[in-house]
Amino acid sequence: MSLDTELFSSRPISLEELRQSLPSQSRWRQYGGDTLAYEADRWQLLVGEAETVGPQDVPADLRELLPAARYRIGFILEPVGAPEEAIAFMMATIAAVGRRFGCVGYDPCTGASVAYARLP
Repeated sequence: MSLDTELFSSRPISLEELRQSLPSQSRWRQYGGDTLAYEADRWQLLVGEAETVGPQDVPADLRELLPAARYRIGFILEPVGAPEEAIAFMMATIAAVGRRFGCVGYDPCTGASVAYARLP
């Protein structure tokens, strides 16, 4: 089992763009054709390339924050019982991507909707 969450963007984001926005860039490895993996001793975080989704696939409260949301980026932390350091790293990764690309998503720990501001 895993802890999964998603960010939604108004534009496509390539795997290379994702890689450039991730913390600890040198530790990420490509996994398959469209996923990046960060592996630690007892856990791993996977980040998938943005995929196109229809408006009906974007939760209504997130659509209100970003009406043009058309792309979804998935984050998967394995295992579901990963240590606190893994959850903190996942949260930092989500925030880094979200801020860089002006995404919206859910805080996987609280379930609250989050709109990330673009960096200058």
